[in-house]
Amino acid sequence: MLECTTFRQCLIWIWEFLKRFTDKAVQVRLAMKDCAKQCLKANPSAFEMNEILDGLDDRILDSEETVRLHIVVAICDVAKQNVRCIPISLLKHVAD
Repeated sequence: MLECTTFRQCLIWIWEFLKRFTDKAVQVRLAMKDCAKQCLKANPSAFEMNEILDGLDDRILDSEETVRLHIVVAICDVAKQNVRCIPISLLKHVAD
């Protein structure tokens, strides 16, 4: 699996594969979650984060239970580190 070790690498990977949040393959969607989580932890105030957060928000309703669970855990992990970087609307969506 690809590992994002710096914020810049995460952004390059995210921009190139942002559409992969909706990929058919579960492993690809899970990899997107991992990279998004690392990017949010590295620089939660970057302007690109809105699109990353939107991608995570969309996956809360993923058809695969495994993806939904991993997305919720990732959002909660980021919120534990810095609750301000997760919009209240996304936290409410997680709670639903």
